[in-house]
Amino acid sequence: MGGSELVLNLAYIALFASTFSRSVMWLRWALIAAAFAFIAYGSLAGIWSMVIWNVIIGSLHGFQQFKHLRARSKVVLSAEDERFRQMLFPDLDEFDFHCLWSLGEEGTMTGEQLTTQGEPSESLWLVLDGVVEVWTDGELTNRLSTGSLVGEMSYLSEGLAVADTVPIGSVLLRRWPQSALRVFNEVNPTASKAFFETISNDLSRKLTWRTFWA
Repeated sequence: MGGSELVLNLAYIALFASTFSRSVMWLRWALIAAAFAFIAYGSLAGIWSMVIWNVIIGSLHGFQQFKHLRARSKVVLSAEDERFRQMLFPDLDEFDFHCLWSLGEEGTMTGEQLTTQGEPSESLWLVLDGVVEVWTDGELTNRLSTGSLVGEMSYLSEGLAVADTVPIGSVLLRRWPQSALRVFNEVNPTASKAFFETISNDLSRKLTWRTFWA
C-alpha cells in the first residue's frame, strides 16, 4: 500500500469513526481529521477539487468547533449551582453540568403530591431544600432530604410510580421532564452518564435507609 492510499484509508477510517460518536465535539474532531486526510491525499494525487472542497469543509467544522469550545469556557456557575455540582456530579465539568442543570426548572411546592403510586409520572425531581416523605402501600418507607431524587424509578423503568411522594411543608425542588431527559441522553452522553451514576448512588442510599429501619 502506497503512502497516498494509506492517507486515503485514514480519511475513511475517520469518517467511519465519526458515525459512532454521540458527542458533537468528538464528531467534529473526527470530521476535521477526515478533511485533513482528504486534503493530504488530494495533494499527493493531484486531485485539486478534493483539496479545495475539504479545505472549505474542514474550515467550517473548525470554525464551529472553535465557537463550541469558546462557549464551554464562558460558562460560570453560581455558588449554589457549584455546590450541587460538587455534591452530585463531581466528574462533570461546568459546561456539561450547566447543560443538564438548565434542562430543569426550579420551584417551591407545598403539600402538592409529586408522584402517586401506580400512576404515570412525567417528571423527575431533585430535592434542593426540605423534606419529601415516601409512602408505599400506605406505609411511610423513606424521608428524602437535600440531594435526593424523586421519581427516578419510573424514569428508569419508563413505567408507573412505585410510591406516593409528598413534600412536608415548603420544599424547594428542581424538576426535569422525563421526556426531555431521554432526548438529552442522545445529545450529551457525558452528562447523561453522570446523571445515571447519581441515580444509582441515590437508590443505594435509599436502600440503606430502608434496610436500617426494617
